[in-house]
Amino acid sequence: MVVTRMPAADSARLFQEIDRLTKSHSLRGSESLRKLLEYLARQSVEHPDAPLKEYQIATEVYGRQANFDPQSDSTIRVQAGRLRMKLA
Repeated sequence: MVVTRMPAADSARLFQEIDRLTKSHSLRGSESLRKLLEYLARQSVEHPDAPLKEYQIATEVYGRQANFDPQSDSTIRVQAGRLRMKLA
């Protein structure tokens, strides 16, 4: 599978849209959801072929410790679900 990077103009438009969304009424009051959305967008542009893992999001976005266990802590799944609902 060959994955190509997004052209700079497209990524600029994507980040403009992400900025608009993070300032929207739905996300304005939730810093954690804004951080998650911004991280997901950045990862999709910078590493389009790298699948995201719950552990990665927990440690890189939410500052969880290295011993974070996604099997026993559903925080990331809950946050992702909340973000999907807000975006819908």
